[in-house]
Amino acid sequence: MKGLQNLSEKLRNYLKVIKDEHEFGNPVTNALKGKKIFVSDFHDWLWGALRTYKEEERANTIWEITSNLYFYDVDRYFSCLYRSDQKFYVLIPNDEEQIERAERTRYDLIKSGEISSSEQINECLMFIPIDKKYFGLWAVYLVIYDGNTKNVRGYIAEPMCSHVGEDKAYDEYILNKYTEKQKITKLDFFGETTFDIKLAEDYAQNLAIKFTLLWNSEIERYEKNKYLGKNFSKEWLVKNWKI
Repeated sequence: MKGLQNLSEKLRNYLKVIKDEHEFGNPVTNALKGKKIFVSDFHDWLWGALRTYKEEERANTIWEITSNLYFYDVDRYFSCLYRSDQKFYVLIPNDEEQIERAERTRYDLIKSGEISSSEQINECLMFIPIDKKYFGLWAVYLVIYDGNTKNVRGYIAEPMCSHVGEDKAYDEYILNKYTEKQKITKLDFFGETTFDIKLAEDYAQNLAIKFTLLWNSEIERYEKNKYLGKNFSKEWLVKNWKI
């Protein structure tokens, strides 16, 4: 119980810091403003690695907004791409480092042997770089599942950490047990120190609308987006990736 109380206090402090740092408020903290954080609520909106992975498994579309492609070297991250019916839409800042990481992710997927060609990746994974100004008030990493359906869900990735993925070794341990169908006990969860925070349903729906508008507008302004213009045709993008 003491550990959960400490975590509760860290979350309160984290959300307060974000609010104080931005004059107009972070859109995520605006949605949480006025809400009290109770330990008893953690089971519903505090997601561990296993809960997040299960949500990802059942999603048909995954929309992501990230200011840093930290996960480009995480082997398991895009493992669900090996399903033919799942698509990842990822908005990243338009800077050389993030674009290079996006290309590295695509290269590593082919190198893994699970995906055979760039064409196959293009069917299930798309990165679109957008102006950095859009990331000024975003949390580090937001995810929306099935954003074009009534069953939209979303979360903030590990906001209590200095960077997402601090407990990668533990996440890998839990997910390996799950994918190998080994029994997972309560003792297994004691090692988890970072969590994802589920977004309220109305806020997830609002984010999904904003994501759709931003994503589609970048495809429409194809000629001004150097990354898209260099790698894809507008007709192909409209046909295969416009939401």
